Amino acid sequence: MDYYLASKKVIKTKILSFTTMWMNLEDIMQDKLSHDRNTNTA
Repeated sequence: MDYYLASKKVIKTKILSFTTMWMNLEDIMQDKLSHDRNTNTA
């Protein structure tokens, strides 16, 4: 039972960190896109 709870916690943590990483990646892509747009108009 303890092992089951521990593995559930690990999976939850991994999903959380992956989601955070993905959101950061999207932010970086958005920044790059807007930066490219600004350089093109300048």
